[in-house]
Amino acid sequence: MQNQLIIDLGTGFLKYGYPNQSKPQIMPAYLKATDDKMGDQYLTMLDPTRAGKFFPLENGNLPEADVLKPLILGIFDRLGLGGHQRVATEVQLLVFSPVDPNHVYQVCDDLRALLGCRKLLAAYQQLLALLFLKKHTGLVVDIGHSVTLVTPIYQGFLLREHIIDTAVGGLYVSAALRRLLEEMAKESTRYSDYAKLATDVKAVEYVKRNFCQVRHDPRDKTTPREWNYRRKNLNIPLGTVTWRAPEVLFDPSLIGISDTGIVDAVIESIEQVDITIRRELSNDIVLIGGGSMILGLRERLELELQRKLPHLPINVYGLEDALSFAWQCAVHLVEPVSKQK
Repeated sequence: MQNQLIIDLGTGFLKYGYPNQSKPQIMPAYLKATDDKMGDQYLTMLDPTRAGKFFPLENGNLPEADVLKPLILGIFDRLGLGGHQRVATEVQLLVFSPVDPNHVYQVCDDLRALLGCRKLLAAYQQLLALLFLKKHTGLVVDIGHSVTLVTPIYQGFLLREHIIDTAVGGLYVSAALRRLLEEMAKESTRYSDYAKLATDVKAVEYVKRNFCQVRHDPRDKTTPREWNYRRKNLNIPLGTVTWRAPEVLFDPSLIGISDTGIVDAVIESIEQVDITIRRELSNDIVLIGGGSMILGLRERLELELQRKLPHLPINVYGLEDALSFAWQCAVHLVEPVSKQK
């Protein structure tokens, strides 16, 4: 029997599974750091839990096969794919749009030899997502864990020279949450509650997933709804942190990052392409990636782009399950292989 395995390489998480699954499984995309492969020191400062971990995909590039090997072997182990089963396994890797095709081909060839699997192919995440939506021209904004990629696609072709990457993603929203909670701890009589919450990784991620929201219009001074974090006997008011933290996606300088926010990254990509195709690109802007799932993000991005590019049609589309959307797209392009005796 042949196994068909789809692996979506993310900057923070790997999504993997077989085509007959409804949803992929998820695994952190890090390895134990060694002296020659240390993690990003600045990111570790933002998130102390990253200490001793090396995230080989966090810059949106594709590392060499020997670096990827232990990550893929970790997936094989989780799925119980031993040596003889690997020989019958076909792997479909979903890779980042900026990676040069020649490098992709070489890594796939080297990785297949190292892993001993039957076949190993690759597809670009952003292109796959757009084509699955039955669009051939548009702009894909992939907000990952530690990087955002803005990819213009025209008539099914990646305009690779106009891809913009910026160091913002879900990780930075978590970092902003921690900083804001630490500030609240200093100012509040409930110091211990906020201090504990700021250092509880699972609690911070829970707050980000369930309570964070993007203010639709930054000019609106109305305070959005404020939430409380409830757990066991705790009932901690979150105040304004749930809508202040996501602002880092628009203004990375809020946590000391001198990089481009997502609005300016989209504008930069559009303004780099030929003027004759800008309207087609701006008319179909698709948000993918786990970092794009924050409530209100789509509406805010659309509003700000409409204000800054009034001469272009702006339509931004969000997805319900943006985290695993690229993986789901690959599933629909892979025909399950029937069992063979």
